[in-house]
Amino acid sequence: RGHHNYVFLPNSSIKFAVATSQGIAFGTFSGQGVSFQQIVRGLSNTQVYTLGISGNRKTYLAGVQSSGVQYVTGTGNTPQTGTNIYGQSGGSCQMSIINPKAVMLSDLDGNMNRTSDEGISFSLNFNPPTTNLVVTPFVKWENFNDENSKALTKFIADKTYYQGDVLLCHSTNKGIEGGKGYPFTALLEQDSLVAGDSIYVKDIVQSKFFIATHNAVYMTRDIVKFDSTVTYAPGYAGRKNIWKVLQTVGNFSKPSCLGISDCGNYLFVGTENGRIYRVANIQDTYDKASGDVDSPFCVLSISEIIPDGIDGRYITSISVDPQNPEHILVTLGNYGNESYVYQSMNSLDAVASISFSDITGNLPRTPIYSSIIEMHSSGTGIIGTELGIYTTQGLMNENPEWAIDAAGIGKAMVVRMQQQRVYKAGFVLDGPDPTTPPVVYPGVDNYGDIYCAT
Repeated sequence: RGHHNYVFLPNSSIKFAVATSQGIAFGTFSGQGVSFQQIVRGLSNTQVYTLGISGNRKTYLAGVQSSGVQYVTGTGNTPQTGTNIYGQSGGSCQMSIINPKAVMLSDLDGNMNRTSDEGISFSLNFNPPTTNLVVTPFVKWENFNDENSKALTKFIADKTYYQGDVLLCHSTNKGIEGGKGYPFTALLEQDSLVAGDSIYVKDIVQSKFFIATHNAVYMTRDIVKFDSTVTYAPGYAGRKNIWKVLQTVGNFSKPSCLGISDCGNYLFVGTENGRIYRVANIQDTYDKASGDVDSPFCVLSISEIIPDGIDGRYITSISVDPQNPEHILVTLGNYGNESYVYQSMNSLDAVASISFSDITGNLPRTPIYSSIIEMHSSGTGIIGTELGIYTTQGLMNENPEWAIDAAGIGKAMVVRMQQQRVYKAGFVLDGPDPTTPPVVYPGVDNYGDIYCAT
């Protein structure tokens, strides 16, 4: 599986080398057939399609050709070794920071699932929509201080509290398996609250998860709520559902990539034929009525954007500036073209006013597969090309100069990049008595780190 080339050794008709998706092997013909020996010492390579990063610097996922979704824990005697936790060839995969053991994954046959225990078992109440895409685009958004949240969580007083006191609340999104919801604090606004009484407070720990299929994009806020049924069923009116946020319109082709703003209010969808769809008002969608385009009460605003020079091209990535959702990078695939990177500084304007500029500049004329606008600097762009990583600090300039960043990667094809843009400190809850160990909610130790899949 995944053989790319065969070469006979010089002066031999029985010994040959095979280049595969998992490295190199030597083959030998004999009377019993062909025997193979994998060459692994000093050579560590595989064909990676996708990435999923956690809040732990050493722990991540990789969707791999012929080896499923690989889970790397960063522990043991061989910390870079991965374990196949899903499928034969791995597709899109994401890890939660709210619940560090929660994983969303897929394979190249369109199958998708979720697990609350790092792949030991899989959810029985998760039924996503079907798709015929080879790689099903996923995007995850998590926030530990979502002031736009309209969700509520219940606080029950264990003693008397007075106005201005700090309440230890728990989100409806659980932070660790078997524990309470993820903890956060809030100030009591009313005069007092006596023991046994309860109030509802704004749940600021929030999650959104998007899945693109061959003809639509779906969202759920319940992806890490494993006690909730998350299912796609047309006509199902319950809240615990996957909601359709974009359906087939006009010349809509297969979605190829997704980009989400840091505020969680704007989703950009790139397609195989050069269309960009902007979905707005996501922060106001909290049930099927407000968040499903099939509902007459839907509050989403959907716009189709067809930039000059991009129409008909395969869009490989859309990156949204973490500091400014108006600013997006769009990268393109295909061979034989002159332009591969476009930028817009007004992507939230009326469609007729949105402008894109070609910033390919001095880049090699090869397909570009991935991109990042660096979270601390709107002027810094990082892209993954067929010939390695290129960066610029001049995105704000009319003609940015790109330079290759070859250290550690060289000129390998870079198909995915992801930066950890969510930070949270660890949270420790003491036990009810000295003999009970504390409950630890781990923090993020890879804030700002960039991961590259080759």
